[in-house]
Amino acid sequence: MYQRDLDHLEKVKAIAAKEQPRQAVDRSSRRMLPHADPLPQQQSLLLRVLPLVCRLLIWEHVLQPSQTRIERWRWPDKGQSVSGEESDADCFPYRLATAGVDKIEKPLNLLLCCRQLYLEGLPILYSTTFVFEMPLDLYDFQLCASLEGLSSVRSLIIPLGQINWPGIGPFFSQGGSHPNGSLEEWENALHGLKRMGGLQELHVWLGHGNIQPPELEQRPWREHQGNEELEQRHYKLFDLFRTVDVPRFTVHLTWKPEDLLSRRQKWPFKIELHTKDEMWDIVNNKLPDKTEPDLYDWYSPS
Repeated sequence: MYQRDLDHLEKVKAIAAKEQPRQAVDRSSRRMLPHADPLPQQQSLLLRVLPLVCRLLIWEHVLQPSQTRIERWRWPDKGQSVSGEESDADCFPYRLATAGVDKIEKPLNLLLCCRQLYLEGLPILYSTTFVFEMPLDLYDFQLCASLEGLSSVRSLIIPLGQINWPGIGPFFSQGGSHPNGSLEEWENALHGLKRMGGLQELHVWLGHGNIQPPELEQRPWREHQGNEELEQRHYKLFDLFRTVDVPRFTVHLTWKPEDLLSRRQKWPFKIELHTKDEMWDIVNNKLPDKTEPDLYDWYSPS
């Protein structure tokens, strides 16, 4: 199954390269290509006859859901372990998905019709809330997107979700491996927000399997698991959050680090507390879902 996926990707990229030749190694030219002046579309009645104000109403209907999940191609044999340096403008974004489990819109298809539709529709797409599953996805997007595109983003959600097991999140690691959502990934993504000058709102979702009400939990791990290394990583994550300059920044947690927060009089974010059930319901059911989970969960049976 995986080899068939890879073969399909190569065929699609070969067709695209033939229809619109470009230098495969020139990443900067790829960023600029969609923003070049559009060519006259004399053979399209839609673009030649229908007024712009009417076309924009159509584009808004397709491209303006409340939330849009941005996915990138991950080689199936690597699962989620893809470094930012492996990002490629040909495969990011690979898919866009809108909110709701029954949604089947494919807004990326509209943007890929021609350069004029891309230029007319892209500002509308950027007016939605972008959802990235983890900080690495956002960092990859920051590497691949044009500066014009980055500056147009208004709202972001990073619903990483549960982080209290090895291999996931900024605190735990397993056998020296690099966990998804590690502190390094958070640092790269949050520092990259400086290139997103139009960003007005950011939501981060981090949770654990809490037993007590979130107001009574000070750490996302059991007391007997705590050690100085975990405490340092915990403080480092909030220190990274402190560097974010976004007007509306909310961190959603299933624990309340009262002692850590008391070290400073003012933080550039607000905290909203949730039970684990509340958080899982929102992260798993209220936000746009993965369009093809097998590309992420490479260990799933075929």
